[in-house]
Amino acid sequence: MVCKGLRNKAGIKDHFFGSRNAGFLPGMGAGLSNLVAYSVAKNNSKHPETFGTGNPEGVWASEASNNASIGGAMIPMAALGIPGDSSTALLIGALTIHGLEMGPMVFKNSGHIVYLMFVVVAICAAVCFVLQAIGMRVFPQILKVPYHYMYPALIVVSLISAYVDSSSLYKCGMMLFFAVIGCLMAYGGLPQSPLILAFILGPTMESNMLKAFQNTETVTTFFTRPISCVFNLIAIACIFSPIFKALYAKYVKKSA
Repeated sequence: MVCKGLRNKAGIKDHFFGSRNAGFLPGMGAGLSNLVAYSVAKNNSKHPETFGTGNPEGVWASEASNNASIGGAMIPMAALGIPGDSSTALLIGALTIHGLEMGPMVFKNSGHIVYLMFVVVAICAAVCFVLQAIGMRVFPQILKVPYHYMYPALIVVSLISAYVDSSSLYKCGMMLFFAVIGCLMAYGGLPQSPLILAFILGPTMESNMLKAFQNTETVTTFFTRPISCVFNLIAIACIFSPIFKALYAKYVKKSA
């Protein structure tokens, strides 16, 4: 089935570039870009009902976004000093300890370090390709592990990771709480990606919005400045686009 799907080069191209664009959004990282890429692939598929049953298109979209998000996280980290995901946030902290601050001047002051990181990412991508090509027939065997063995192991690993990251049992409890919310959202057919993205980018957006209010002392500046006005209009259009699509579909149906 996979070989048959690989012949659809146009489909691969659409899903790959959709996944790559999802990975270039700052703050997302691999943990969220694969969800966005999977949703895009499902929405653009001619047979979305087959997703969740082993459709190769969903696998391609998620796995391509995992690799694409690495470059998308490294670019804002090096150019702007903005972490693209949790890993680059730790990397910025480690580099700062050694006296290397990420930002536009890093290419002039310590360009060899930045290019070294890019070379390492390229080498890792090549190694990942080799490992996946060799283990392509071995890795799917993991799916044959019974769920009652796999799920407890995954929960234990997640709890250990949450505790190691924060050294607090509170984070472990919050992880379980949001896991229940995620299950309820999945049961109700609601996408989890916007909620996760809001938690990741929310503090940064609030801080920058507060600075904008302090400098301008008015809300209208977000609509009087051309760049912010365009982005706000795009955001508003995205919010109301499902309603417009539903109304347009009804209009087309009545016309037909």
